[in-house]
Amino acid sequence: MNKGRLYYCQGLPRSGKSTFSEKWKNGCEDKPIRDDYGFELRLLKGPRVVISGDQFRRALHGSDFRIEAESTVYATMDIVTRALLNSGYDVLIDETCTTEQTLLRYLRLDIDATPIFFDASEEECIKRAEETNKPYLIGPIKRMARQLKEIRSNWDETVTRLKAYLLERQQHDVAV
Repeated sequence: MNKGRLYYCQGLPRSGKSTFSEKWKNGCEDKPIRDDYGFELRLLKGPRVVISGDQFRRALHGSDFRIEAESTVYATMDIVTRALLNSGYDVLIDETCTTEQTLLRYLRLDIDATPIFFDASEEECIKRAEETNKPYLIGPIKRMARQLKEIRSNWDETVTRLKAYLLERQQHDVAV
């Protein structure tokens, strides 16, 4: 079976990632998906799965976030994602992806992974957190807004550098 394609969301909490992900899973996305160069992708309608960190957290420990469990959440998500990709599923990771470390995790899973950007402003996301009675998200939204601004300011260079690093590591691993 052919390997599936990996897509990942990048945006603040409450920016519409999960709403989009549900539509994507069912083949009804209303947001054009673009590659790193801005070209709209024509998606083949194949089997699709959404990997939601929030769903994994709730399944593992019953709450939205526990810092001490995050390494287990990430490891579990990565194993499941890799298995689905290897089985031919297209996978969309429904997470924020506001740091280089997270981006590197996704590129390790699929060096050609495609980002889907969500551009709701910090102010809009805070408003949505308040409207949905989740004021505990305001601090993380502010922190992630700073991180997102940083990673997007040098997006092309960051992706190129991380891909080169992974390819170099891959060649080193083969040589050893």
